[in-house]
Amino acid sequence: MEAETAIFLLGTLERGGSETKFVRLAGRLHDAGWPVHVAWLGGSEALLDELHPDVPRHALRREGSFSPRALMRLRKAAIKSGPGSVVCVNFFPMIYGWALRRTARLPQLIASINTTDLRGTREARFMALYAPLLRRMDQVVFGSRRQQTQWQTEFRIRADACRVVYNGVDSRRYSPPTSHERDAARQRLGLASDALVFVSVAQLRPEKGHDHLINAFAGGGLPANRALLLVGDGVRREELQSQARRLGLADRVLFAGEQADVRPWRRAADVFVLAAAAVETFANAALEAAARGLPRGLTDSGGARDRVGEQGYPWLVAPGDAGALESALTRLANEPGTLEQAGAAARARVLDRFTTRQMDTAWCDLLWPGVAAPRGAVA
Repeated sequence: MEAETAIFLLGTLERGGSETKFVRLAGRLHDAGWPVHVAWLGGSEALLDELHPDVPRHALRREGSFSPRALMRLRKAAIKSGPGSVVCVNFFPMIYGWALRRTARLPQLIASINTTDLRGTREARFMALYAPLLRRMDQVVFGSRRQQTQWQTEFRIRADACRVVYNGVDSRRYSPPTSHERDAARQRLGLASDALVFVSVAQLRPEKGHDHLINAFAGGGLPANRALLLVGDGVRREELQSQARRLGLADRVLFAGEQADVRPWRRAADVFVLAAAAVETFANAALEAAARGLPRGLTDSGGARDRVGEQGYPWLVAPGDAGALESALTRLANEPGTLEQAGAAARARVLDRFTTRQMDTAWCDLLWPGVAAPRGAVA
């Protein structure tokens, strides 16, 4: 049986977790011999330089909320490639995927959802549109067990349509740095070699909880020679900078902005922190930090428990609880040997359960069931 083409349909090529994951996944699957295309509706094309040059790509150039011309371009690409699957990455592309199905042969329509917790009336209205579409998908892929259970129950999605595929990380690309690499990274950033450095990689949006993180970082239990690196940009940047100044932390909180390659910033760090208050499901940034051997302070949201395992539970705190986060970070910082032990345990868990090979194999099984893998393929 010959493998049919899979099209990854994204809303945009902005530098976000979901978008980066599928752009890189497409490149790896292509190199392994699987037929895969990437299409995006519009918006930022920041990830275009990361898209494999030999992966067929389709800029749909959406105009307005719903663009018949963008749908026509998608239909043309689908007819030409004869896809076996269209994977709608997050919500908005589902509208176009469903419209495509009504006008073209489409054996399998898949939604990949990377959101766990939705809050407020705006989100309720949001799901009034998307929940019926989710129930019409052939497969709905979730990033964690908790997310699957929650969404399957709340939005009445068929159990046989639900599947969990964990994110994976290239443990070679994110291997632990040498002491020389660490010192060099700190020197470039103007950080003292003996500073206790925390890093958070996330867009500066309300649901990411940076305000709680800065409040926790201001706590008196942490060492005086500490620094916080915030890698990412977004609508809350000015507000968070004002908060840091108000707390007397202007010289200790460094706003790095958006970075195409965050590895240099992580090399300088001792601890990774993710303070997400909602939405987060299975953050790639947290996996990459674990592969690098960084201990992590995380909020207990989305798939955090799947990521850390039983040994990591002490570092999970309730979302929005700055005091609990401060206590967890203080314990990591002040208990002898804790940083090294927690970092080693984090990397070991990634190598055991969350590699790109494991993720790619799961996607191959979903997209091309019963098809023999090409030579050199991941599955």
